[in-house]
Amino acid sequence: LAVLASQAVTSLLFLRVEGDVHEEGTIREFSLKDSFLSTPDAAFTLRFENKGTVHLPPRGQIVITNMWGTERGTIPINYQTHFGNVLPKSIRNFSFSWRSDFKFTDIGRYEAEVTLAYGTDGVKSTSGVAHFWIIPVKWTLITVSVVGIFIWLLVLMVRAYVRRMLELAGVPVSQKEVSQKETMLLDAQKT
Repeated sequence: LAVLASQAVTSLLFLRVEGDVHEEGTIREFSLKDSFLSTPDAAFTLRFENKGTVHLPPRGQIVITNMWGTERGTIPINYQTHFGNVLPKSIRNFSFSWRSDFKFTDIGRYEAEVTLAYGTDGVKSTSGVAHFWIIPVKWTLITVSVVGIFIWLLVLMVRAYVRRMLELAGVPVSQKEVSQKETMLLDAQKT
């Protein structure tokens, strides 16, 4: 008994045959792996469903904008390749990634909008939207800590100032001084 291994290289050949052609496609899913990111580094998943009777090569782009409406990136889909066909009555998964330089002003909510054109003339289209947040946890914690310490020190300084002014005015500040003054007042009222 012998075990043999062999290799085979195959190719897919897509042909269009005369007849009833129905071209219909839709985006089944457009999402991100994580909705909250600490850096501008997102991984997108796109699932395109071909509901038609012929193969479709969807082409388009993903446009990423920040909460101010400024475009932060564009991802082209299926322009440089002929291997992005979706077979009839099937769903194909595409994965894309986006990375950008981080700026402190880029904190906030982002929108990624995908628009795909398909069909013989590319006149039919479908689109989808996904939202995500970029919140740098490390820098946010540092900022909140610094602001918290500043407020705490400010409160301590105001308390010390008020206490000092009350002492200079001769108003009792501590509970011990208040008790002594009350005792003296009660003794004065009795006599």
